Amino acid sequence: MEIMELLLLFAGIWIASMIKEINKVVVQSLPIETLKILKQEGEKALEQLHSTEATINTKVLGMLQVLFPVFVGIFAFIVDRMVNDRMDLFLVAAVGMELVVGLSVLCFYRTISMEDVPLIGSRPASFTKQGFLKFSTSEQELEFLINRVYCIDKDIVKANNTLNQKSHHYENGYKVLIEGFAIVIFTFVLLYFHLETVGQ
Repeated sequence: MEIMELLLLFAGIWIASMIKEINKVVVQSLPIETLKILKQEGEKALEQLHSTEATINTKVLGMLQVLFPVFVGIFAFIVDRMVNDRMDLFLVAAVGMELVVGLSVLCFYRTISMEDVPLIGSRPASFTKQGFLKFSTSEQELEFLINRVYCIDKDIVKANNTLNQKSHHYENGYKVLIEGFAIVIFTFVLLYFHLETVGQ
């Protein structure tokens, strides 16, 4: 169920990323009430993107907590095998699994090391410049809303791009893990029975 939810979230992110940038001429001609609605809807979208990012990060951290001990355990097994001069098929399989786990960890790490989704709010300093004082009170509110809608739209586009990349690395981490283990296990079994046949 969780995987299906993530796939739906990724699909929503991809669709949103296909939408063209906001029409500035239209925004500047909108009344204050409409701009307030746009601002609210944009903030809701950013909140949803933050929620999606938190879900991805939580799942990635969970996977890393599992994979790190596995990586260390396999490494210890390899060292033990080499120290005791036991160069056999199990050592080869362990090296293969270590590479798979290492690549998967790298993909998951890249997911959480990327830049975070932009914050929902804005710095007050961006709206307290000297030129802002030349407007009347009603004009200041209008100018604030226009700028805020621009900023929110820009942040949503940036957040979509960030989450697209995060989801790409996240999916690659699982893909490397599943396909890599399948290849290593299949190769191990194939070589094991081959050697058994040759030994007979």
